[in-house]
Amino acid sequence: MKRILPLILACSIASTALAADDNYSAPASNNPDQSQAQDQSQMQAPNQPDENVALQNQLSKIHAEANLGWSATHFHGLNNNGLFGGGVSAGYDLLPNLAFDVGYLGQKDATNREGGVISESAINMLLVGSTHLVDHFSVFFKMGSSYMLATFKQPAIDTQKMHQWVFSYGMGLTYDFTGHFYGNFQWFHTQGKAGSFANGRGIPKSDFYGLGLGARL
Repeated sequence: MKRILPLILACSIASTALAADDNYSAPASNNPDQSQAQDQSQMQAPNQPDENVALQNQLSKIHAEANLGWSATHFHGLNNNGLFGGGVSAGYDLLPNLAFDVGYLGQKDATNREGGVISESAINMLLVGSTHLVDHFSVFFKMGSSYMLATFKQPAIDTQKMHQWVFSYGMGLTYDFTGHFYGNFQWFHTQGKAGSFANGRGIPKSDFYGLGLGARL
């Protein structure tokens, strides 16, 4: 009996020591503050890319883009007023949600039923305001002035050329691929000038619908 009691006592001490070792890491998982911090870090991790995009947008002041799409010249008697168009532009951010853009927009020549050819292009100076919608998406509005360059050619009529500042405006939707690169879809309208274009006293108004790719520098 005297030999068994020391053996039982030794086994009891060993089991107590093993239990203490198993529970040694328990306080770390039972710490409310540490658990809350871990949960917050896990919740914030998925939003880091969007925050990085927004930060890059704030740091980038200069942007440039190219656009391709469909253009329509509004002139009576046209056979094909739905034409290929495109342009380029560059801008500078005056404020986080306001930029000043300068660009060029041109389109393929349009013809009328009498064999006349109409050529139009524009140099645009615009203020562009934008606002964030949801992750990666934002909407923009633009307004300003366009210097229209228009030429009308028709048999038996002298070539007419017009150069005129006109009111222009548009809007569109932007998607940010990364902090540096983005794409957009836009509609842009040049008001034109009333009058007979064939007599050199008017410029047809036009609309452009296009897709664009741009970069922030």
